[in-house]
Amino acid sequence: MRKRFFVAAVVAVLSVFAFVACFGQSRLEKLVKEINDQCPIKAGELGEVTGAEFKEEGAVITLMVDETVFNIDALNSNPDIIRQSLLESLKNPSDEVKALVDELKLCNSSLTYIYKGKTSGKTTSVTITSDEIKNASKMSTSDQDPEALLNAQIAVTNVQLPLQIDEATIMTRLEREGNCVVYYYEVDETLVDFDYLEENASSVEEMLTMQLQQQKYDVGSATFIRACKENNTNIVYRYIGTNTGRTLSFTVNIDNV
Repeated sequence: MRKRFFVAAVVAVLSVFAFVACFGQSRLEKLVKEINDQCPIKAGELGEVTGAEFKEEGAVITLMVDETVFNIDALNSNPDIIRQSLLESLKNPSDEVKALVDELKLCNSSLTYIYKGKTSGKTTSVTITSDEIKNASKMSTSDQDPEALLNAQIAVTNVQLPLQIDEATIMTRLEREGNCVVYYYEVDETLVDFDYLEENASSVEEMLTMQLQQQKYDVGSATFIRACKENNTNIVYRYIGTNTGRTLSFTVNIDNV
């Protein structure tokens, strides 16, 4: 069974631009042009960065996204979800994202993302103003809220669901339950052998763990996995058969990722 891992897609591209360094607005303009010259830039499962331009108010990044992992209509209907995810990411930045945030502050610049569907051509966008960037980055380490970051990414996932993962599997929701985040999938039992999965549960969990170990270096997954680690939150994959209602759960201990 193919597993799709796409949570935090809207913030995934931040780390792609970690190499940007600004020593004045003309420097930022030059470096945005350099980003544009390197396009297209792969952005994990999300898609690819197709262009970057410098405008008077700041940097504008355009992405061509895979609509099987990024529901543009749903996010257009819930613009605050995208904004909150980005703001929480800026409040709890990785080292790479912090470098970008620091340079945007120096340049007094905003950051805009335009997401364009590869199939439909539909777009959605979000802009984080220079003041918002500065306010978010003022938080000290003790003020940062890893739980809010994780909750924001869960929210941005849920507004895009249900999502067809493959011919047998539909992801229906993502929830926090105790010390776990739980992915819920509806699975066609005529296409997936639940007996086999149950008999090989340890191998399935080992495979899922290995996938997460690889994905923690992917721009589309790193922030979510880091948030789970900071919250000591394990990841559960729960498969529910559409024919019998049979349920199988596989748990990945976040300490092993």
